[in-house]
Amino acid sequence: MLWEFEASYSTDGGATFTTISNLQNLTITAGRQAQIDNFTASRLSLTFRYPNGFASPLTDLLPGAHIYVTGQTTTGGFPFDAYYGYITDVAVQYGIPYANNVGNADYLTITAEGGLAKLARTSGNGYAMPAAYVADSSVATNGQLGKAQAETNAGVGTPIMSYYTQRQASAATVSGSWADWLNQLAFTFGGRISDGEETALLSFQPIQDYSTNSAFYLSDTGTGIPYDQITVDSLAQNYFTQITVDPDAYAAQTVATGSAPYRNYTVNTWSPSTGAATDLANWYLNNYDDPALSVSALHINMNDPDAAGVRDFFVSATSSVTLGAFPIGVQIKVLFRGQTYVCIIEGGSLSATPDRTSLTLYVSGADLNAYLVLNNGTLGKLDENKLGF
Repeated sequence: MLWEFEASYSTDGGATFTTISNLQNLTITAGRQAQIDNFTASRLSLTFRYPNGFASPLTDLLPGAHIYVTGQTTTGGFPFDAYYGYITDVAVQYGIPYANNVGNADYLTITAEGGLAKLARTSGNGYAMPAAYVADSSVATNGQLGKAQAETNAGVGTPIMSYYTQRQASAATVSGSWADWLNQLAFTFGGRISDGEETALLSFQPIQDYSTNSAFYLSDTGTGIPYDQITVDSLAQNYFTQITVDPDAYAAQTVATGSAPYRNYTVNTWSPSTGAATDLANWYLNNYDDPALSVSALHINMNDPDAAGVRDFFVSATSSVTLGAFPIGVQIKVLFRGQTYVCIIEGGSLSATPDRTSLTLYVSGADLNAYLVLNNGTLGKLDENKLGF
């Protein structure tokens, strides 16, 4: 076994944690698979051999208690934060026989979810969100997130980035859940939501760029972190020739390329004007008008000794973003049969048992994210009329 995972719970809001022993199975999912998908709450499932001698459930393990999972290689090193969330359900399966205070067939299963789930269960109740104006930082986009934080008493925020003091969003009546509002805000800026200790709306640019760090390359050549399976597809689910951006406060704006019949994609946003909506529609069209082959998923057998670099990657990437299950929004480089692909992590899944650990990363092609970043040769389509929005 190359990897060790440890789970702890807290009943005092995260001030103190108690470790649960005999972890047998772990599954974590987070983020999304495709760029057109909404972000959903991260999920965790843990199965333990139940401590010997217990004939009734541990009463501390109740829905709402904090759960914290760390992982590291068996050779040591600083552990990475694999998951932080809240218990949603606890089940105990008691096996027979049970004698002399030993129940080796007893199993405890804990399920948990991230902070985005709290927002999904919190109704906006018609809250009148004021428009975000750059001239007033109290109601810039990060100001709106602060108001959402105050209304929900849940983690809503951003990484420390000036980007959100320079972006505008329209006023909104939050009639659905706060998770719906946050997802719509993410689509307004082409952003990403990282779901962990706090729910953060990430920048439309990659939150971190690790594509130049050879130690963190995902590769089939023996360089960096090895993967054993790769999926390259035509992005048919992300291919559109007509984009309609339908802002809540303004008329819908449609742009297209080629001729009818069009493949249409409609996205609802909090765009602050018809001009901003048109620019955003062109930006999405830039992203989605090419059905080119691109890497969409990578599988890493973490039992491979060379895959130990995943720990260092997770420590580096997640600590600089937010405490979450995966470094969502991070840019990485993938080497495949002599070709180089630069990708952005959209989500993933991690599974572990005492004898096997595997990781799947869902990615989008960074070159299909049409940004203008002058010091980055990957992002930006200089042969297109619209570079961004």
